[in-house]
Amino acid sequence: MDGLKVGAEFKTTSHRIECFWPASGKYLDNKTWHDVGVWISKCGRAIDKKDRKDLIAELADQFPVLNEITIRDYAGLADKWSKP
Repeated sequence: MDGLKVGAEFKTTSHRIECFWPASGKYLDNKTWHDVGVWISKCGRAIDKKDRKDLIAELADQFPVLNEITIRDYAGLADKWSKP
């Protein structure tokens, strides 16, 4: 399954967050989706107060399995991060 990615989109009041990670083809894909979604929903108010770049850094630290993160605000501005 090399090269396949799994992704999810999450929305808060101020941001639209897209996360991608390598596909394992097992239950871990759903577990990652669940873990990221629960974290975003629990921290929603704090996330809305953060800058896009700070939020990308926090997501990358919190979930090392993520290899691509895109965050857009509703003004149309976006920041993207990819794991080297």
